[in-house]
Amino acid sequence: MATEFAPLPRVEVVRAVEHRCPSRVPLVMAKWWGEGFESLHGESLKRFDRYPEDVGMALINPLDYERMHLPWELD
Repeated sequence: MATEFAPLPRVEVVRAVEHRCPSRVPLVMAKWWGEGFESLHGESLKRFDRYPEDVGMALINPLDYERMHLPWELD
């Protein structure tokens, strides 16, 4: 299933951050399913692929993820 909805334009995300009545709430990490949820529900979660994230995450390297021994993989 292809993306059917366009991400919010930058100006709308800024409006949301500034509490100035954006057209809708931006999706930020909205599909972070949590531990075990994706393996439990698998293919049925693909129906949410049509809703794109509105904000990208940029992680600067202050943390050493290998030393944290997280139970999930981080790309």
